Amino acid sequence: TSGNSQNIVNVLDYCSSKKINTLALSGLKNDNNSIRSAKNSIYVPMKTYGMVECIHQIFLHSILDESMEIFEWDRDDFQDMNINNFNL
Repeated sequence: TSGNSQNIVNVLDYCSSKKINTLALSGLKNDNNSIRSAKNSIYVPMKTYGMVECIHQIFLHSILDESMEIFEWDRDDFQDMNINNFNL
């Protein structure tokens, strides 16, 4: 959440040195190291860990749904997660 965890910054720096595309999710202070080190960044300007992480979940679900071609706004039916009638 803070964007300053050394292990995360190390991975972002390594990826940068290898020309690997990265996406950092961070919050709290906007001058964090992950924003500096990542190729792409989603920064949430909130002041508490819980709120930052909840907003990150929205972005992660949106990215996953896009990759799985699940489009909320184009749906007429409800998603069914029942194992006997599973429908993305």
